[in-house]
Amino acid sequence: MDVAAAGTGAGTTAGVAGSTRASGGIDAFGDIGKDAFLKLLVAQLRNQDPFKPMDDKDFIAQLAQMNTVEQMSNMNNYLKESLSFEAMGQASALIGKTIVAQPPGMSPITGVVQEVRLVQGTPMLIVAGQAVGLDEVQRISAGR
Repeated sequence: MDVAAAGTGAGTTAGVAGSTRASGGIDAFGDIGKDAFLKLLVAQLRNQDPFKPMDDKDFIAQLAQMNTVEQMSNMNNYLKESLSFEAMGQASALIGKTIVAQPPGMSPITGVVQEVRLVQGTPMLIVAGQAVGLDEVQRISAGR
């Protein structure tokens, strides 16, 4: 059964889609998340014709798709976390090193990396009291 046929009319399907948009179920690319997908599946089951129920194969395929979406979401979160740890490790290796960094719209900053702070999930090097991103570092030397 397709999504358009899930409701008893266009208003039912539009209502489900509208409610998922309001709850953040559809991302910037127009793809639906697992919560919105589950809401659509439940709407299909509630509004299906009792004399023509959804085919078992279609139902199992949709459940498999939902499981796949959830697993991909979990993997994406794990990869983001891993990248954050890797960047923090790279940044901490620069503590005590002298760097030259070029922040956008500012003059170059030269100095010894004193500490590393996590700012909104991104490691920032603290040099001469200023926060510098790893992508702004142009040169690294052994120390003072």
